Amino acid sequence: MEQDIGADEPVDAAAAFEALRREVALLNVAVAGLAAERTPTPDYSETLGEIAKGVSVAVGRLGKIMASPAFAQSPADLAGQIAAGGEEIRR
Repeated sequence: MEQDIGADEPVDAAAAFEALRREVALLNVAVAGLAAERTPTPDYSETLGEIAKGVSVAVGRLGKIMASPAFAQSPADLAGQIAAGGEEIRR
């Protein structure tokens, strides 16, 4: 019993299985090709080491900045000192 499915599709079971076999074979070749195209992962250890050194330097500098007396004051205290300095200069 044949069905009129369309011009591109097989009409009997044997032809359908053959078409499926060909499609699976093509997919298999494509997947194997994708796996073969993979390039080795680059070694970033030297670059990461340089980044780690840079971060260490930045952390050291931030430590010095955070130890500054200006950071020990509240914004209100700092604003008061700036206002007092401005008044002293104007006198």
